[in-house]
Amino acid sequence: MYGKMNADKSNVILICHALTGDAHAAGLHAGDKKPGWWNIVIGPNKAFDTEKYCIICSNIIGGCKGSTGPSSINPETGKHYGILFPVITIADMVNAQKS
Repeated sequence: MYGKMNADKSNVILICHALTGDAHAAGLHAGDKKPGWWNIVIGPNKAFDTEKYCIICSNIIGGCKGSTGPSSINPETGKHYGILFPVITIADMVNAQKS
């Protein structure tokens, strides 16, 4: 999350990262070698102005840096899910973000 959410939550912008694999949208985090993928447009006085807006970018289920995905261990087999990872729908992603 970048910026601060106002009391009525009317300043929130959700940014999805389907093409990047992670939710690191801006700035530098400990150990980073480069800033987030949208660093050029997220921050004070930028297109997504964090002085005005609260920008949220969450990981998605099934993404390489999400909570779980094909590289996760299947508890039934003890091996990576790989191609056996369940199909994930947009509705699944929305429900996860809503939770």
